[in-house]
Amino acid sequence: FISALTESQVIAAVLSFVVLFVSYMMKGITGIISSDGNVLTKIMNCFDIYSPFEKFAGGCLDITAVVYYLTVIALLNFLTVQSIQKRRWSISKKTFSTGVFSVSFIAVAMALTVVVNLVVNTIPTDKTSIDCSYSKLYSITKATKKAVKKLDADVTIYALVSESKKDAQIDEVLKRYEDLSNHIKVKYVNPSKKPYFYKDYTDTAPNTNSLIVVSDQRSKVIDYYDIYHYETNMDSSTYSYTNDLVGFDAEGQLTSAIEYVTMDSDKLPIVYQITGHDETTVGSAFEDAIKKANMTLSSIELLNEESVPKDAAAIIINAPQKDFNKNDAQKVIDYLQKGGKAIIVGMHSETEMPNFASILDTYGVSLTTGPIADNDAQHYYNMGGPLYLLPNVNSSSYTGSLSGGYVYLPISLGINYPQNSTTDDTESTEESKTTYTSLLDTSDDAVAKNNPNSMQDYGYEDGDDKGPFSVGLAVEDKVDDDHTTQLVVFASPYVFSDDASQMTTNNASLFSDVIGNMITDTQSAGSVIPEKEYTLSNLTVNA
Repeated sequence: FISALTESQVIAAVLSFVVLFVSYMMKGITGIISSDGNVLTKIMNCFDIYSPFEKFAGGCLDITAVVYYLTVIALLNFLTVQSIQKRRWSISKKTFSTGVFSVSFIAVAMALTVVVNLVVNTIPTDKTSIDCSYSKLYSITKATKKAVKKLDADVTIYALVSESKKDAQIDEVLKRYEDLSNHIKVKYVNPSKKPYFYKDYTDTAPNTNSLIVVSDQRSKVIDYYDIYHYETNMDSSTYSYTNDLVGFDAEGQLTSAIEYVTMDSDKLPIVYQITGHDETTVGSAFEDAIKKANMTLSSIELLNEESVPKDAAAIIINAPQKDFNKNDAQKVIDYLQKGGKAIIVGMHSETEMPNFASILDTYGVSLTTGPIADNDAQHYYNMGGPLYLLPNVNSSSYTGSLSGGYVYLPISLGINYPQNSTTDDTESTEESKTTYTSLLDTSDDAVAKNNPNSMQDYGYEDGDDKGPFSVGLAVEDKVDDDHTTQLVVFASPYVFSDDASQMTTNNASLFSDVIGNMITDTQSAGSVIPEKEYTLSNLTVNA
């Protein structure tokens, strides 16, 4: 095959191969010249053939990468033509002038390639990059845009990695933040050259590719492993454990950090977890959601308090197994009636808890006696059975990030509220100015098994209540022009547990949405942006 090629074709092929090889190795070459980057490396990176491909592989249709490959194709074709044209000239007195002419054209073509790519790379990322990833890893949400729009102080984001070794996905997100505001600047710090740079902001050395967000007031470190969420799973084929990448939280962590470092107050809002009645503590994923909202989670026993603390941004009562005493229940009621915020989770119990029930009864809400069994196979987890609910998620400000997703609610009671027999999700009474919004609903085939110890099956039996039921309810009661009580009720003790978060990330997203909605009017609180699922979509080919 090679012997059949002309000399010009061999030269053209070798030249193209050399250019492609050098282009592929360009990142390593520029890294040797300068790991932090300079004018020379910027020019040389215009011939880095691999980095633009990383943008496509990461899930972005990037116009700068498209232009790059088109210009490289044009340049290689031009070099091939020049090589062939060169062979047309025989050795003569014109050889020197022709050689100069050819070399000049090649230089102009390469310079033009560099200039075109440098110019295109100055266009803002939001104008050139289309996020095609399955869960929109790089797309900036409205919450972030709203938060960044309020910025009136300069923020610098330091990425602890050299320019030549930066993480392509984190870099893509950082570029989009820079494009959002002139107040945001991104700088790469090479740990090899400045190994102790982090000591101005933290005592513990962060991992490579970690971020430090800094303002004139304070700073916050975002570790690399807070951005990428890994889970350890057993590989059934090899019986070995694997660390699987399941989440990407660059936007959530960055927006939270930017809001934190630009807060006017040094005191973070506090969410109090009520204890003393054998309550279940919220899982680690749900604690992280509170931290991302720039709030502090603290535990209190009402028995030791005269009232719910005045600095409470919200309270959580998570599935108590023992009843409140009358005074403690009244403290919660007093707090709510002044415009307080609360997440209250009930659970099935053989023990009656009238004082706990009185808190919900203040707003006309009660729980069914027995757990809900949904007999529609589409509304329960098939490995668990009808008691392990996958309810319908209704659209509301409390469920903004859950469109089309499932929430896992095992062993849940039903929630009764005024005018529950109507088909509308939202009902209000003008006398009390109270609004009820069902967030999660069962199917019509659900029943409340009010005698679970003697039930024969999951279908309707004497003494049961017929559905559908609400299993997640938001209550808003307008106290005055400046204060509105917000009460969100669930009735599964596992809704905010680590077990639930391992089944689906949607429970954590629901919690984030609820907390985020409650603290909207709290000036010193931050946005809660859920972690984005790091999942490849399946391509299904039918028979």
